[in-house]
Amino acid sequence: MKKIIATVLMLTMLLASFAACNNDSDESSAPAGSRTESTTSDAVSADLSSGEEVSEGFPLEAKFYDTEITILVRSNHTFGAIQFVGNEDDDEVKYDRISDEVKSRNDIIETEYGITINAVKSSTPGVTARDYALAGDDTYDLVCESANNLLPGVQDKCFWSLDDLLQLDRPWYDQSARDNLSIDGRTFFVAGNMLLTDDDYTYCCLFNKKMYEENPELFGRYGSIYDIVKEGKWTYDTFYEMCKVVSAPDEDGQWGTDGGTYGNISEGYVTAIWVNGAGVRTVEKDGNGGLYLNVASDRSVNAFNKVFEIMADKTNTIRVEQFSSDGWKKTSRMFMTGKGLFYGTTITAILNIKNAELEDKVYTGVLPVPKLDDEQEEYYCGINAYQSSVIGIPSSNSARLEASCYLIELLGYYSDRVSQAYYEVTMKNQALRDDEDSEMLDYITSHRLYDLGALFNWGGRLIGIYSDVMRSGTNTLISSFEGIQDSAQSAMDDTLEAYREIFQ
Repeated sequence: MKKIIATVLMLTMLLASFAACNNDSDESSAPAGSRTESTTSDAVSADLSSGEEVSEGFPLEAKFYDTEITILVRSNHTFGAIQFVGNEDDDEVKYDRISDEVKSRNDIIETEYGITINAVKSSTPGVTARDYALAGDDTYDLVCESANNLLPGVQDKCFWSLDDLLQLDRPWYDQSARDNLSIDGRTFFVAGNMLLTDDDYTYCCLFNKKMYEENPELFGRYGSIYDIVKEGKWTYDTFYEMCKVVSAPDEDGQWGTDGGTYGNISEGYVTAIWVNGAGVRTVEKDGNGGLYLNVASDRSVNAFNKVFEIMADKTNTIRVEQFSSDGWKKTSRMFMTGKGLFYGTTITAILNIKNAELEDKVYTGVLPVPKLDDEQEEYYCGINAYQSSVIGIPSSNSARLEASCYLIELLGYYSDRVSQAYYEVTMKNQALRDDEDSEMLDYITSHRLYDLGALFNWGGRLIGIYSDVMRSGTNTLISSFEGIQDSAQSAMDDTLEAYREIFQ
């Protein structure tokens, strides 16, 4: 469902451009109309599936619950609580446009369906949800947290399996998350239209539009970079060629300082994200419910070789970890002040740029992560494994299980205007200005890639295998992988066996 939102917003913004220049109205167009054990709740599944399909309106049977559902959320996420309940009195940043739409949505849900939403912030919602589930405490009905902090709890029977509880083929669910995160055919967590914190922590490639468009060796040679993406030619090689055009040392002829200009501003973790751009995960599914380690596959090695060359080239790439202190601040400021062409980061950085108090900020565009070669059919944008959120149901939730499932469906269906407001806030003014950026942002958020190997981090080093090798300065991917292969395989096998035992 998110796939149409950027298009709607693009048209809305285009029409708005013909209105008075000083019109700051916030109005927008209206939107288009089992627990982890062998027994799942057939009654709940039947209830949620019993409604007749209708062409307009919420497509499930109308129900009224007269209950409150409490959602446990990350306290350090900008939209952790806002996406569910809107602004609160202690919020430091007030995203009123988004908050207003959240509250309007919640009014519909409370009035029409009798569900009041409460959000509780926690620095460790995954740990809290697990502890409460194991204790049989049903204080929290839903939990919104990064997948890496929730998935291990499945082995302890802390979360319901959702396959028989939710209508997962509905358009408001992220089908990439559903496919990527399922294990042995079971889905325990979902992402999609009901969340903003899945989008906020999805990786993209920002670029300096002014630097690109005013350089004859870039725009003059390649033309519109958006057309390159649409034509399927946005590859590692093209990215690297463009980086080389703009890179220059500082005034003393030194590389590795914030006085130089770089084609690629990045950080070590992005090495894995760029490898993900080839559609590569450290762990893949075998089609029969099993998993296998994929680091040493031909495609993984080929992708990493190209990414290693780019990321280790200190005359074209500057990374956070190259600075002894304040690396994140320095690299971010370098891009914002026009010292870099590309910036590998998450979507949340767009708002950071918009909110930065700088007189002459970069004119930013957004692109998907580049792919391996022209033959690759799609672009893939990895997620920040430590931050990007999913939503699940603690196994201790039984009294309000049906209402909780129903709420997830309601949030998915009724959050179009919330997502539209998020897009508008992200793209408005200094952040993103062109229709093409709206289209790219829409593509990025509908082509997420989740890597089970990184999320579980089997063997203790899978999440960092690509970035650790890159940081070493020597391409030792195969030997480094061989050093952890046995422990990773053993840990992965144990996890898979534990999952299967749940349903025996």
